[in-house]
Amino acid sequence: MEFASGEDTLVGRLRLPEGDGPFPAIIWVHGSGMGTREEAQNLTEEFIRVGVAVFHYDKRGVGDSEGSYSGVNSGNSERLLPQLAADAAAAADFLARRSDIDAHNIGLFGASQAGWIIPQVPALTDNVHFIGSFSGPAVTVGIENLYSGMTDDQNGSVTLEEIDEYSDRLAAYQFNFGYDPRAAIEALEIPALWILGRRDASIPVRETVAILEEIKAEFGKNFTIFIYPNGTHGMVDADTGRFLPFMDEVATPWFYSQAQ
Repeated sequence: MEFASGEDTLVGRLRLPEGDGPFPAIIWVHGSGMGTREEAQNLTEEFIRVGVAVFHYDKRGVGDSEGSYSGVNSGNSERLLPQLAADAAAAADFLARRSDIDAHNIGLFGASQAGWIIPQVPALTDNVHFIGSFSGPAVTVGIENLYSGMTDDQNGSVTLEEIDEYSDRLAAYQFNFGYDPRAAIEALEIPALWILGRRDASIPVRETVAILEEIKAEFGKNFTIFIYPNGTHGMVDADTGRFLPFMDEVATPWFYSQAQ
């Protein structure tokens, strides 16, 4: 199915639970890369199981969606990330007009780069009522890029000793920061969930949590922050190599409670 975002037409797929609607809905927001509507369907199946519809769409310039795809970096992030947020807002507005969707119960969920995109969306539409992400940064694009460069992914995980070293180096960084999500996070007036792995080698979780906790305390936000001590960026246990049950334990129950 098609929906408009500005002058471009994007293409998505809506999956509905069994039974009669209207259903609450969750829109999957892409991480980095050329994501299509096939992305993360194995994860979002959990939402459908508990009665929540899920909408996936081809990222702009990818698959059947119009527009131009470009990777995000610190130099272009202040232009491209708001454009991707506008696409997610357009998807929410599209769903809100459908008779089989409960327009008062639409949320966003995504991973990694989506952590920069999702908090911007509620300022663009009244049709987003709760948001969540896993492995999503609250630091600037420049800080995340520096951290990723220092870790070189390291097979997906870092040690606590390395985190100490990298944090010291991040604190001394004084160059191009790129997009900063702090203002968008501070502006949130809806429930928000962050699921993080402390041993993530892609985003600096220590710095991300510090920002979130500071904003939560200062502004009294309805934020839920869940941290897996051995979790990696891909939500794998760094010691055992097993996938963490973050959908069953955290994401699905939290989103289900928000959608009631």
